[in-house]
Formats: sequence, C-alpha cells, structure tokens
Amino acid sequence: MLISCHRKYRFVSGNPKIKLRMTSKRIFGIVFIILALLLTLAIVGQLPSLFGALFGFLAIFRGNLDSSQTGEAIGHVIYWILHFAATIALWRYGIRWSRKQARA
Repeated sequence: MLISCHRKYRFVSGNPKIKLRMTSKRIFGIVFIILALLLTLAIVGQLPSLFGALFGFLAIFRGNLDSSQTGEAIGHVIYWILHFAATIALWRYGIRWSRKQARA
C-alpha cells in the first residue's frame, strides 16, 4: 500500500506497526551498496591481475622494465587505486545513507 505524504512516500506493510520510509537518499544508499558489492566481487575475481600489477610496479625499481612497460605498470597501479577508492566510497556512503534516518 502506498501512502502519499508531502513529497515523501511511505511504504506500509500489512502490519501497521512496521513502517519503512523510502527517501531518495535511502534509495541511493541501496544502489551504492549494490554497486560496491559488484566492485568488491570484481576485485576478488581479479586478484591475480592485482598481484601482477603490484609485482609489475615493484619491477620498476629493479630496473627490469623499459619505458613502455614502466608506463603500463604505473597505469595498472593507478587503475587499482581508483578501483579501491571507488569501492570504499560506495560502501561508506551506501551504508551511511541506507540507515534509518532520525526524525527531526
């Protein structure tokens, strides 16, 4: 059952004591959690690639790489840093925004 209440919608189940307010912030929080879950699964699925990027970055300091391989290794490390940063940000904001909001 959908009850309209001043631009906010309240989804009311069969039990009148259980009320769940779905605001846009809460919906974005749930979407962020789903995206963060997908990115986390991508990290787990690409662990060999992650370790390869780390070992490639360490090979720069050993002097075993030419300039093209050095640029490729640095690019892979930058990709993984951005991947982890996006995943952490999505988890943090998703959990924060999907919590039950205190009434003012």
